[in-house]
Amino acid sequence: EVLDTQLPTTNIDFDSLATADNTPRTASEIQAAYEQRQAIKALQGPEKEGLEGFLEKAKNFYFFGFFEGETGEQAPWILRPSITFPLAFLVVGAAFYVSLLSGAISERGA
Repeated sequence: EVLDTQLPTTNIDFDSLATADNTPRTASEIQAAYEQRQAIKALQGPEKEGLEGFLEKAKNFYFFGFFEGETGEQAPWILRPSITFPLAFLVVGAAFYVSLLSGAISERGA
């Protein structure tokens, strides 16, 4: 039972959103913003490199999924997009390779 509704734009002040620009414009503002970012980066520690760095970044990748429920329940592991998308690319690549080796794909004039 819905007791009360509001338009989604009722609580948004579009004028302040349009004028709220935090982009540094002068040289001193740019330098201050750069130093602030460098300080935050220094607090996070050194960036990981190689395979370990890639795996750390890959944990945050998101692939949309057809099997995601509205309840937040996860799909079975075999249907998760982080597995199905790379698997699809591997299957297509393997099919292409087998087709190329078997002579199904050839170059004209060769």
